[in-house]
Amino acid sequence: MIQADKAYSRAANVSTFLKKLMSITWMSEQW
Repeated sequence: MIQADKAYSRAANVSTFLKKLMSITWMSEQW
């Protein structure tokens, strides 16, 4: 269970990071 929990939290962190990266890239593209 702990292994799955770690994998899930890691995936959530990655998705959040990607969203931030995408929003930053999109913002710079607008300029």
